[in-house]
Amino acid sequence: LILVDISLTDEEAAELAATDIHVVTIGIECPEISSVVLDDAAVGWDAANHLLDLGHRDIGLIEGVSGDQLRFAVPARRRQGFDEALRARGVEPSTVAIAAGNFSVNGGAEAMAQLLHLDRRPTAVFAMSDEMAMGALKAAREDGLSVPDDLSIIGVDDHELAHVLDLTTVAQDVAGKGSTAARWIVTDLESDRRELYREVDMASLVIRGTTGKIED
Repeated sequence: LILVDISLTDEEAAELAATDIHVVTIGIECPEISSVVLDDAAVGWDAANHLLDLGHRDIGLIEGVSGDQLRFAVPARRRQGFDEALRARGVEPSTVAIAAGNFSVNGGAEAMAQLLHLDRRPTAVFAMSDEMAMGALKAAREDGLSVPDDLSIIGVDDHELAHVLDLTTVAQDVAGKGSTAARWIVTDLESDRRELYREVDMASLVIRGTTGKIED
């Protein structure tokens, strides 16, 4: 059984660990269960610092789901790292304009439209997935904005279309984490035992053409 990105309570984790089911979590850490995770706080940190390095201070955020009832762990950690980077550079996170994009292209476009119609429009936007960033890019261009001259956009994942769209992103090896989780389960099944595995992956900033220095 592979669980992806949904946080478990201590009770839920203990119950799973007590079963005979071979379980690996992707994106969440549980002491009793094998896990392969991305340092998602570092993802938010890297995205924020990239935009700050370019001179942006009016920054927007397109998060996944507003009022996350499924307890997805990843967005919360990305937001944590994002906020910490802002504070470290003297920018108060409460000044960030936020809209929910539901981790989809259409959702990202709708969220971007909301941000563009604010009285104080952001000069840069961090979208928590490349799909939402692609939607944001579409909405910005439909609104007559030049990216990155008028607006910088950065996503996460390095989607297979990211290089086609020249999208700046924080890259991760999504397929690699899935392969690692599957390999651990197969290894345990073949050896008829349950090992406790741990792996923490780091993302990498890929600078392309959708982010640029703010004009004075």
